[in-house]
Order: sequence, then C-alpha cells, then structure tokens
Amino acid sequence: MVVRQRRSIVRTGLAGVVVAGLLGVMAAPGSVGAVEPGQVAFATWGEPEKLTVPGDLDGVGVTLEVTETLDGVVAADLSGAEFDPPGAADTPVVEFSANSAVTITFDSPVSNLLLYSVSLRRATYTLTASGGSGSWSVQSGLENFTLGGPGGNVLSPPADPATDFTDGVLRYSGTLTELVINSSEEGSLNFSAMGYTLAVLGPEPPPTTSTTQPATTSTTSPDAAPVAPRYTG
Repeated sequence: MVVRQRRSIVRTGLAGVVVAGLLGVMAAPGSVGAVEPGQVAFATWGEPEKLTVPGDLDGVGVTLEVTETLDGVVAADLSGAEFDPPGAADTPVVEFSANSAVTITFDSPVSNLLLYSVSLRRATYTLTASGGSGSWSVQSGLENFTLGGPGGNVLSPPADPATDFTDGVLRYSGTLTELVINSSEEGSLNFSAMGYTLAVLGPEPPPTTSTTQPATTSTTSPDAAPVAPRYTG
C-alpha cells in the first residue's frame, strides 16, 4: 500500500486504480431510497476512467467528473469531529487536483445531499445546483469558511487561515440532478490533492407518540346524597 502524505487522505492503491475489496459492490439500480429514517447512506464508487468516476448513491446512479488530474478513489478517515454525520475510518473518497472544476450528475433527483470535503484547499468555491431547488448550509467542519453570494452558494475561505486546507460537510436542503463546483484555483498550478464524497440523509424519523393514558377524575352526581359532616369532641 502506498501512503501519500496529503492531510487525512490515505492512498490505497496506484493512481487511477480501484483496490479490490475497498469499494464493495455498487447497489443494484432501482433500489432508490433505501436509507432508513434518521440514517445516512454514503456513495459507493466504481473504477475511474480518465477523468470520471461512476458511483451509486442510495440506489441512484452518479457520475463525478473533474477537468484536471483525477488521482483515483482512496480511503479517508471521516470519523472525526469535522464530519457530521461521521463516516468510517476508511470511507471511499474521490481524490483529484485542487485546480479542477467538478461536475456531479445524478441519474434521477436526489434530496438532502451531503457533500463531504477532505483537504479542501483555501479557495473560493461556487456550487451551482440544477434540476430542482434548495439551499446550502454548513453541516459541520469547514472552520471559518462562510457561505454567501446572491444565491447563498459561494463558499469563501477565511482571510487569515491557520492552514491551507480544511475538512467538513455541506448540506443541500432540497432536490437536484446536477452539481457543478467551480474553484478560484481552476487552471492554476495548484496540483495539491483534495477529495469529495457524497451521502444522503434519510427522512426525518416520525414523531414519537405518548402511550400514557390521561388521568381520570371522579365527579359526584348532583343527585347523590350529601355527606354528613363528621364531628369530634
């Protein structure tokens, strides 16, 4: 196993090669919406081909395409506090160079999308969702990055960051069929590695209903005989 010293992304094979056993078998098409209420389903990724990687997200086919260097699918530790909901210590992540634009296409609409970023570089990112409607929010991590812009879809880095990279999760509350992520590093000579993976949140669990029976109160019939007072003395 070759280990690349790039933040928390740990390579599990040579560039462009999916290591057998890492990804498992992608879900069969048609099993859409299998994630349970209150749970999270992570994407599984297939074998990269040139600049694209096919995958499956809760029964929906997905394709991730980059414009520059695609390093492959690697294992990353998503169990830390920056990632909520957390993933496993060896979650498959698509790794690519930071000067790439990224296009993610879904075969059918997905809802409650989570975008996990590993070693996200200090740059400005514009996230353009289409095929539905919704809004972005920071789910966890992404320390000191802020969301803004007219559509609330521009992720900006801190002016004076402690490091040149960060980890975290963005959430899209709505439905979409395509996501394009443009970076201010596009076309630069920044070939540093970073990575994305995807997940979806299951529906909100139904509210719990109380089984406690209401207390009963006794009433005295108006026709009942009055109770004589008790005297002592």
